[in-house]
Amino acid sequence: MGELAFERMIDRGLEDSRAGRVISNEDMERRIRTKLHSADTRR
Repeated sequence: MGELAFERMIDRGLEDSRAGRVISNEDMERRIRTKLHSADTRR
């Protein structure tokens, strides 16, 4: 079951890439840092 879910995640990622639905590493880093900062301030 886990293997099927993993394969589906890969397929969706490839579909997104082909459709141009991508973001830069820098943008992703900003998103992660924002989420982490947001989680820290809720404690």
